[in-house]
Amino acid sequence: MKLTCLLLMIFIFQSNADTLAQTLTLKKDKATLREIFKDIQHQTGYSVIYNVQYIKDIPPISVAFDQEPLASALHKILTNSGIGFVIVNKEIVIKTKKPTASAVNSLAVQPSLSGGIYDGDGKPLVGAAVQVIGTPQGTSTDQNGHFLLKNVPSTSTLRISHIGYESLEIKATADLGHIVLKMSDAKLEEVVVIGYGSLRKSDVTGSVVSLSPKDLNTVNSISADQLLQGRAPGVQITQSSHAPGGGSTIRIRGIGSINAGNEPLYVIDGVPIDNRATANSKGSSSFSGDMPPANPLNIVNAADIASIEILKDASATAIYGSRGANGVILITTKTGGGAFMANFNSNYGLTQIARKMDVLSTKDYIQVMNDLARDRGEKPVFDQDFITSVGKGTDWQKALFKNGHNENHNLSLSGGVGKSNYYSSLGYTNQVGIIPNTKYQRLQGRLNFEHTVSDKFKFGFNVNTSQENNYSVPVNGFSINQDADAINSALNTPPIFPIYYPDGTFYRPESGEPVSVTLDNPLAIVEGQKATDRINRTLANFFGEYELIPGLKARLNIGSDRSNKRRDLYLSRISQVGNAVDGSASVQSGDLNNILVEALLKYNRTIREKHSLNVLAGATVQQFDERTVGVGTKGFASDVIGSDNLGLGTIEFNTAGSYFGRRRLLSYLGRVNYGYQNKYLFTGTIRADGSSNFGINNRFGIFPSFSAAWNLSEEDFLKQAPTVSSLKLRVGWGQIGNDDIGIGTGLTTYSGSGNVVLGGALQTAISPARIPNPNLKWETSQQTNIGLDFGFWGSRLSGSIDYFIKTNKDLLFNLPIPSSSGFAVYTENIGKISNKGIELYLSSENLTGNFNWRSTFNVTKITNKVDDLGGISEYVPSNEPTTLVRPGEALFSYFGYRSVGIFQTAAEASASAQPNAKPGDPKWDDVNGDGVINERDRVVLGNPYPDVTLGLSNDFSYKNFALTIFFEGAFGADLFHWQTVDALYANDPYRNRMATPLLNRWTPENPGNTWPSGVSIAQLQYSKTNSYTILDASYIRLKNVQLSYQIPIKNTKTIKGLRVSLSGQNLALITDYPGFDPDVNATGTGNIRYDRNAYPASRTYMLGLNLNF
Repeated sequence: MKLTCLLLMIFIFQSNADTLAQTLTLKKDKATLREIFKDIQHQTGYSVIYNVQYIKDIPPISVAFDQEPLASALHKILTNSGIGFVIVNKEIVIKTKKPTASAVNSLAVQPSLSGGIYDGDGKPLVGAAVQVIGTPQGTSTDQNGHFLLKNVPSTSTLRISHIGYESLEIKATADLGHIVLKMSDAKLEEVVVIGYGSLRKSDVTGSVVSLSPKDLNTVNSISADQLLQGRAPGVQITQSSHAPGGGSTIRIRGIGSINAGNEPLYVIDGVPIDNRATANSKGSSSFSGDMPPANPLNIVNAADIASIEILKDASATAIYGSRGANGVILITTKTGGGAFMANFNSNYGLTQIARKMDVLSTKDYIQVMNDLARDRGEKPVFDQDFITSVGKGTDWQKALFKNGHNENHNLSLSGGVGKSNYYSSLGYTNQVGIIPNTKYQRLQGRLNFEHTVSDKFKFGFNVNTSQENNYSVPVNGFSINQDADAINSALNTPPIFPIYYPDGTFYRPESGEPVSVTLDNPLAIVEGQKATDRINRTLANFFGEYELIPGLKARLNIGSDRSNKRRDLYLSRISQVGNAVDGSASVQSGDLNNILVEALLKYNRTIREKHSLNVLAGATVQQFDERTVGVGTKGFASDVIGSDNLGLGTIEFNTAGSYFGRRRLLSYLGRVNYGYQNKYLFTGTIRADGSSNFGINNRFGIFPSFSAAWNLSEEDFLKQAPTVSSLKLRVGWGQIGNDDIGIGTGLTTYSGSGNVVLGGALQTAISPARIPNPNLKWETSQQTNIGLDFGFWGSRLSGSIDYFIKTNKDLLFNLPIPSSSGFAVYTENIGKISNKGIELYLSSENLTGNFNWRSTFNVTKITNKVDDLGGISEYVPSNEPTTLVRPGEALFSYFGYRSVGIFQTAAEASASAQPNAKPGDPKWDDVNGDGVINERDRVVLGNPYPDVTLGLSNDFSYKNFALTIFFEGAFGADLFHWQTVDALYANDPYRNRMATPLLNRWTPENPGNTWPSGVSIAQLQYSKTNSYTILDASYIRLKNVQLSYQIPIKNTKTIKGLRVSLSGQNLALITDYPGFDPDVNATGTGNIRYDRNAYPASRTYMLGLNLNF
């Protein structure tokens, strides 16, 4: 109702608004009409459309205007020229003066009018707008470029337009035949979205990757991050979770912080969003597990995206100041305009596990367990009668992993009515996972609206709202403990156990016979431990823009990002952990409100056709509020109610907690883009940010950047070169910040610290949570970039190459302090980390004509290094896997023991530095040669960052067929693999394990130096992080294949286009990594990457339908 009233008010306002007069100040002496038209265009912003043939014979004229109304000035300019003009919206159309038709003919109406619209190569232009000027009547072309209009007056004029082409006005005749639109400068000169504005691509001086619909429409995807993977140089995307609705870890040009965030800033339709809007709710301690990482980009329907720009260097990101250090991703959604257009896009597909893990089969398990018992000096575990009774046993991975399905349906409506443009969409997504009771559902709606009140004033809004439901079960990242993890249980439960007891209840491995393991039945886990997360989120941006004087515009933006999240968890008696406490329930909810107000001034002017000036100045204020609450209890009389009534739990088990945080950001920003003759370009940017997060002595920071570019292809010595289409050298430097830290990190905050006895009574205590640091400030990233953009042979081969140095300093570091202070650490700014790399992007039009073949390729090499820790020699976080922060090494390098072989004989083992060593045990390297194996012998075993990432796409088209084949890969990264740990150092001796280490283990009969015996548990004293568990995670993947066919549509005015497609994702993987998938980060968006029973990747086959009408 509110939206209806708003739209009604808008149209009332439209119909009653007075048009404000555009004026012209111009002095020219003996100038051609072409020169005068250019000046008018640059000064007023109006496009001047004309046929060169109309003006070529008109002699030069002299004019002098001072604040002359535009229409009056045009009348004077065109006096005695034989030509006239009309002004439509912001376009001046120059026309020949012809005799008017007779009154009778002017009333004649043609029953039908048809034609076809094509580009210069003869290809049909789909969706071109055909409008009868002065009337609301109009249509758009179908997939063959054809259009049909009925009952059009014979004296009417048609205006034909298409994005990227010059508009054309022609007289209405019964058969218009073959109409060709000329490519416009805007089409030839690609426009790139940058922070708070846009520029021609040739004017960009920073490092920016722009993905257009041409790049995005080849992938069936529900979220923006999936569209990016492998397609942009310098951008590494790793799956945080392959679960339905799962997100990604995105790193732009490496990782540069120890304790602050490393995720880029996301800006959607001008609103910087807070990634924590879908973060885990705080406040309840009734359980220790967290939900799978949510995807903050699920707010955007991929079908609504018009373009994605990735700002990578300081010149591009400095306009975002303290939030630009990790790069910026700008997402722009579609807008409307022209004739009404409807689009329906539907995809449905089946999913299956892409790759299973190789664990021991029933036969191999029995043999290995008996052999290990023998090697320990024990009798065989399984006798022949038991072996016969077991038969084939249970394939627990087959029992757990089922086929799932995905469906995605979107309907969009767009067009223009008078001076108003609109785009609206409704989308529904349903992903059913390959693990039972895992599912993601999303309902999303969008309305983008813009209204031009006059030549000077326009306003509009973008509103997106969504509801997400995420159903999850205990897998990695959502586990009460390791043994209550469904995937861990499926991999480690012995295959000799059945799924059910004879009475139909779930079999309990902890009570198994003749052996038992401390694991729960994986199917009991997914049926007995369920969580439901509901997220309601609305992202909105309202703007008004007024042109104060020609070229100077004032703009006010008001943005809002509001979300509410509720999480219900119940652990029933079906599961082992739920049964132990008679059911456990918790409910958590959280609200996050993000309010943004921006006031901007923009000035855009071309002076004497040589100097282009684009100036931005503004101020912004943003406030983030986060409030969460959680309650939980245990001990229910029945599982029937679940988490719907926590009052039914046992009171002594009740827990509750809540949290509130607020942070504010006040900013002033400015940018100047200057160009001389489109040859020499300069950009200067500065931003001042003030944040409530930091110490009182360092609330404000200044973040400048400078960059320049030289368009060599505009120089005379290259302008006529037949092979060089474009050649631009770029160089830039800047200093930007990283404020992605906890709320109030530099301030005193308080938290509950348990209960104390005071005055003979139990009292709740509150104490400071940290020691404040009044000098704490943001981390600073200093970046230098040198790049070259090129195009050859009419840009059939084009691309860019960039070299960058990115140095992050003043790192937020938790320094250990004496325990007498009452605290363990003190947060200080120390240290420096650098990332250096080179990026290459290539695009080629290999074949054109009836058969087209286009290729894109990108490759990136990055080296990460800790340069300084403020005098600290090294820092080893207390976690598994063991990692290292040490000057000279990559950040969070894996740090552990290196095996140099396996003890072959008892004499060799007893003579070693390892206590209790036996034949078959790993022989650890005594690095310092002191005769003792201890923590001083740990070495760097690798790091989680790929040396090289790449992507390769090939797009083919022939007539109505199109085929896209896309590969992506990463080489040189290492990954900590938890199942290899379990294979070598199982928590109990009878768990199932990975096949390769056990089947190829050392035995007296099969001595070797590859895998240890798997007998000794004593080796655990040497850490799980070692050269056996840190594995090469290099891979190359056939990520996507899509075949589509455009069905010919004839003799219909309703359907404009129909396309069907068949696609597959994750079709093939080449890797030596033994886990489900090397593209995983089980820590979500955390900095330390490892694989601990992560949700496996799916192979997907999808059928798609795209309908335009």
